Amino acid sequence: MDLLAVRKKFVKLSGHYDLVADTTDWADNGADFYIQAGQEFLDRRSKVTKQVSRLWDEIAIGAYYVTFQRCRTIEEVYVNDDSGRSRLVKKDFHWLHEEFSETVTSGSYGTPLYYCPAYLRKQDNNDMNNLATFFNYVRSLDDEYRGIIILPPPDEAVVVEVFGKFYSAELEVDGDESFWTINHPSLLILASLYQLEILGHRNTQGANDYLGQLEVSLADLDMDLAEEESHGVNQIEG
Repeated sequence: MDLLAVRKKFVKLSGHYDLVADTTDWADNGADFYIQAGQEFLDRRSKVTKQVSRLWDEIAIGAYYVTFQRCRTIEEVYVNDDSGRSRLVKKDFHWLHEEFSETVTSGSYGTPLYYCPAYLRKQDNNDMNNLATFFNYVRSLDDEYRGIIILPPPDEAVVVEVFGKFYSAELEVDGDESFWTINHPSLLILASLYQLEILGHRNTQGANDYLGQLEVSLADLDMDLAEEESHGVNQIEG
């Protein structure tokens, strides 16, 4: 199913035909808000393998940050160059702040060894580089982004590979699809109905009824994943 098909079924089951513009084109008139909320609920509550994703970003010599969107958790970071791959060690931001306290110069470049999640939000950065440029990075319109800082800055162009949990693809236009619309559309519709009860109706009993059904279905999915992960494993690695 795609977003349009999910929207149609959601509206028919909820009886809220006011959430579409009409029943000819079924254009969104509020339904997608609950569908997107339902999908994000499933992303957070389920352990399905499709939550784990990777992204790659090539950065130039001396660059020391990467930003990205729709990331829930950052789990591992690797750096790839033309000779191999290395895993970066996660460090506390303040440890890096002190360990790399010198100003940014080409002499401070090297092989990246460490990373930390970046603090992208700023209150006022007008004076940040007035005296010298240090290893800091903030950005405007930061709310959509997560980021990492890697240090030392690379002395050659590298590809940064980030492992983490990411929200499913956003459902924005009628033909959009995601893991949930393709593999478990009934669960997505159920989660959307649950969000409607919470956010639209503020109906505790109705919400609890939907939540009970969701928890049973999500538990079944998680058991499938646990069986897959344990299949063929007959010893504990030391």
